Amino acid sequence: MGIECRQVEITLAFLADAANAARDGKLNALGIFDELIASSFPTMHPEMQLVFQWMASGSETGDDKRITISLMDEDANERGLIEASLTVPESARPGLPVKGQEIVPVKMMTFEKPGIYAFVIAVDDSRVEVPLHLRKIDAEGNSGNWGVPGDS
Repeated sequence: MGIECRQVEITLAFLADAANAARDGKLNALGIFDELIASSFPTMHPEMQLVFQWMASGSETGDDKRITISLMDEDANERGLIEASLTVPESARPGLPVKGQEIVPVKMMTFEKPGIYAFVIAVDDSRVEVPLHLRKIDAEGNSGNWGVPGDS
């Protein structure tokens, strides 16, 4: 009995300080987060890893898939775009879907203002959003505005 998967599907996605994939297929992550705090804006984050895991049916072996990753701000403005391709490999597990993982380094990313951002990952018809909240704090470390109107 096999697990059905008709097309590439993103099954897991997150941001982390560091990540790697072991030879045995395990995904290792350190410092998974969905929030960054800064004392002033614009602010620059030196490095983070956008990590996602995908699954495809064995019938897609050899197919080329288009991957797009965009960073959207809360006003629906695209702040950056990455395009890549993926060739679906053969399944190492007969009767089961092909699984893979991608670790995308995001370096020197500048955020203009506090608020809610999202990395949008799309492969075929599968689309997921990985939220990232940027929050401002004052010099004493008190929480400030999330960038949401009326929030203080």
